[in-house]
Amino acid sequence: MPSVLFDAEEPVKPPGDGIKFPRQNYKMSVLPKSSSRTLYVLSLATVPMMFLTSATLEASRARPRVAAASENVRMAMPHDLIETAEKGSVGLDFDEPQFRQKALQVGARYLQVRRSPRLRDSFEKECAKTAGQETRLDQLKAVYCQSEADRLRKSDVSQDSSPNLDPRRNSSLRRDLAEQLRSQNWNAVADITYPAVVNVVSGFKDKTELLNLGRALSKKSACTGSKAATAFAYKIEEHFPDDEAVQISRALYDYASGCGTDFAAAKASYRLALLDIWQNRCDRVPRLMSKVEQVAEASQFNSRAKYWSAYCSEVLGQKDASREARESLRADHAMSFHNLAANGQRGEAIDWITRDTDAPIAFRSLVRPENNALLIAIEVLVKLKAVELAADLTDRNFAVVQQFEPEVRLYLAALMHKHNQALAKFKILSSLFRDSPRLVSKATMKLYFPLWFFDITGPTSGSTLDPLLVTALIRQESAFNTRARSRVGARGLMQLMPATARMMKRVRTNKLFEPETNIALGTQYLRKRLAQYDGDVELTLAAYNAGFSRVDEWKRRYPTDNRILFLDLIPFKETREYVSSILRNYYWYTKLYGKDPVVALQRSSSHSTTPAARDVASDNFDLTSTFQAITRAQSGLVTALHKAGAAVPAVMHAAESASAEDDDATVSDIVRPEPDSSAN
Repeated sequence: MPSVLFDAEEPVKPPGDGIKFPRQNYKMSVLPKSSSRTLYVLSLATVPMMFLTSATLEASRARPRVAAASENVRMAMPHDLIETAEKGSVGLDFDEPQFRQKALQVGARYLQVRRSPRLRDSFEKECAKTAGQETRLDQLKAVYCQSEADRLRKSDVSQDSSPNLDPRRNSSLRRDLAEQLRSQNWNAVADITYPAVVNVVSGFKDKTELLNLGRALSKKSACTGSKAATAFAYKIEEHFPDDEAVQISRALYDYASGCGTDFAAAKASYRLALLDIWQNRCDRVPRLMSKVEQVAEASQFNSRAKYWSAYCSEVLGQKDASREARESLRADHAMSFHNLAANGQRGEAIDWITRDTDAPIAFRSLVRPENNALLIAIEVLVKLKAVELAADLTDRNFAVVQQFEPEVRLYLAALMHKHNQALAKFKILSSLFRDSPRLVSKATMKLYFPLWFFDITGPTSGSTLDPLLVTALIRQESAFNTRARSRVGARGLMQLMPATARMMKRVRTNKLFEPETNIALGTQYLRKRLAQYDGDVELTLAAYNAGFSRVDEWKRRYPTDNRILFLDLIPFKETREYVSSILRNYYWYTKLYGKDPVVALQRSSSHSTTPAARDVASDNFDLTSTFQAITRAQSGLVTALHKAGAAVPAVMHAAESASAEDDDATVSDIVRPEPDSSAN
């Protein structure tokens, strides 16, 4: 929803070649701080009338609404982002003392109920009494009542959910469906989800059987097995680079790509396009990637689809199409891995993101005053030092948060930042940057990429690793949560497995939750692995996530000198996003706090190009030099490497946003980092 003060006909997009935008969209960036604040205040004066004109209501009900509206206007006055973040000010601090005291009492009661289940019955009765009441305190109580009801309901649903219809949780059903596929009854899996089909097909281990079934399915004329075709093609990739396996996998992807508009068909189009590029065939890649972008469930691939469309259009000599794809990539995925790979060497395409502009915040919403009770509920929990519950309440009501004005959402992000609730903050900022690019600035980017724990990772730590690279990894691994623990048992900031930590030092498992211990052992382990891969940061990061034996297998499976293609071919969605997210993080950390990565990326390029890439000589699209410079970092162990201060981003909402479920391995399938003798 547009802001009260900065309504514009179209969303602000980064200025660029051949694209003009309405000047009014740039009020924030062209006005000095004092002028933008004045504009903000003046615009507020026109809003209260929508709340203060209610002649048809009884006077006894109108008065509190008028008071609430006046309070909203006062609380919506602009405040400085940096000052608010540093002080940790909340809207409740500016409220009437009597209301503030009663609100804290309501919050304390809610915390009692959360800590003592025996109080739930009495709390439910209290909730019933306040239902439908219109005072601010009653609305505050209603937020807590709804939150507790939703939490208990979610718990009940989780306990009652049945695995009977999900082959991933029902081994008998999985075996039955596998037998149906062996008998070439492709329709047997038509009505189950695509990830479930992948799970069924994953049980096919015999190469000959796989290839025979794949060959038979690829020759069907009727579109009856598109999900099965994509799943079998994906499974057959395990036998690459065997020529027959490549041929059958491509035929299956081709069949599925033409058989539907669902996620399985989009995934087939995407993988087929990558395999075309792998074999130096660009002719149909733009068309295939266009099909991917037309499927909403496949939005996770969009930035990659645009990148490879630009790449192949350039190879084919279609300069206008390539430029259009890159402009679309820059406009729609400005901070993504693939935008930096395509446009990172063009300062005008990147520098607007770290501009010095004023970004005011607001404590209350004027557009959605009925939801201000949620803001107060979050503030109360912060005041009561229940910051994790405050972050949880924010996340549970994220759909409501997104309805607030951008200035209010930025306030919530600053509040989460002050109290070290990184995941909630990242989620808010991710959607905010997408919806309101005018609020992207150096100040807001530093909220998104904070230098937490830099006193441990920084230059004084004695580590030879670039501290910004370590910080970029921590941001992705644990979101700076010292108590983070994965489902497979990885612990702490750098998500170390206990067995991995003990390869470096005898240490108690609980010590891995201590930042100093975790970072010391994590950086030691990372240095060892960087040495194992001759300082190759991208491969090391992939191995840190998925295991080194898997990365070696993928190198065997997808032999290519085109590194970005190799990263996109990685079959684990988690690992693809992990590597590109850390490289993205590292780029922006160096951009915000270190040397200019654009200068560094002009200096180093170590990998040769594929035959197709050699044809790309345009200064505007030098893929190899851009990517390699972005991804080479100093390991401290390989003296021949330059200390390049750059890297790249993935789809901006990788860890912070939900995308369509992929067919790739889940977190529970990945054991990382895996201990082996080579680390000693």
